[in-house]
Parts: sequence; structure tokens; C-alpha cells
Amino acid sequence: MKKFVPAVTIILSLFLLTPYNAKAEGTLSNVGYGVGSVLATCVYSPAKLVYAGVGGLTGGIGFLLTGGNQDAAQKIWTPSVGGTYVITPEMLKGKEKVQFVGQPETKTSQPQDNKVQEDSLQR
Repeated sequence: MKKFVPAVTIILSLFLLTPYNAKAEGTLSNVGYGVGSVLATCVYSPAKLVYAGVGGLTGGIGFLLTGGNQDAAQKIWTPSVGGTYVITPEMLKGKEKVQFVGQPETKTSQPQDNKVQEDSLQR
């Protein structure tokens, strides 16, 4: 087992460094990407789960120590618990990004919300 993990790591590294050729994609290629995604997930997911678990606990402790400040806890929870948990073939092909660290949601303002607020202020 001790020799298995470094061997898999080396094979996956070589596999991920191989440039993607769109013309060479076929059934055998898809099978390869499927197997590669399973093997990559077996290595990646445990690390991500540990990171998320530690971040979840740390965010909870931060929540308690700040007297229930959810914003402080959210700044810890979002990067640690968010992100990618499973490696897909599309990620191996470079069509999708792997996000180990979660990104905060971007808030977009909706013009209708502003219009409702303006109407209520005019009355």
C-alpha cells in the first residue's frame, strides 16, 4: 500500500500534464478520462474533506468566540466548505476548473428591487 500511493500520484501527474487534443477524443479516450477522474477523486476528495472539516470546526469556533457573528464565521466556512469535491472528466480535459478553495457568491443588484424601494420612499 505504501508503494501504491506514490505510483498513483506519479501516474496521475503524468496524465494531468499531458496536453488535451480535441481531435484524438474517442471512446477509448473517454474511458481513460473516466478512469482518471475516479483515481484523481480518490486522492483529491479525502484531502478536500479534511480541509472542509477543519474549516467547518474553525468557523464554528470563530462563531462562538465572536459572540455569534455569522459574517466572521462565513468568511471561514465559504472558502473551506465551498469548492469542488469530485474531479470530473471535464476537469481533466481542462474545460472546467477545479476549485479547492470555495469562492464567495457575488451579489448582483436587481433593478426591480431598487424600483420597489424608490416607490415606497415616494409615498
